Amino acid sequence: MEHPHAAELEIRQLRRTIDAMRSALEQAHEEGRAAVERARREAEQEHKQLKATIAALRDRLEESEAARKEAVEAALRDARRENAQLKTTVTALRERLEAQAVEQTEAVEQVRREAAQEAVQLKETITRQRREMERMQLEHEMERERCARDKRDEITQLQETIRALRARLEDHASFD
Repeated sequence: MEHPHAAELEIRQLRRTIDAMRSALEQAHEEGRAAVERARREAEQEHKQLKATIAALRDRLEESEAARKEAVEAALRDARRENAQLKTTVTALRERLEAQAVEQTEAVEQVRREAAQEAVQLKETITRQRREMERMQLEHEMERERCARDKRDEITQLQETIRALRARLEDHASFD
């Protein structure tokens, strides 16, 4: 029979494992959030750079009215190209973020399923061990009762033997 402390140690170990898995899940979740934050900061930085470029173009337009039309057209072309690139970048980042969110959700669900399965297994183990302990207690009780019954039977048999011997002794004494 397993010692009750061994079951408690096993339960504690399983709980530690669950806690470690939760910590790993939380760390993965935090890393995902950090990646989202980095992507957001990069997009903001690119946005600031674009604003700076536009401001520089405006300054140049004010300096030269003659170059204004050409600079505006160039700026528009650049802005459209950069916007298209930004849109492509934003779309790619969004898709990556959505994919990471799905992966993280799936990982969380997997950890939850595993934790629930471990909890069920722990409960089953506890129930099985409890039944085994109850069975052993019942067997011990039945064995104790059998031993007590055997002792009583033996004592009764010895008492009957003593009575029979006394009766024979008395019969023998009455013949003398």
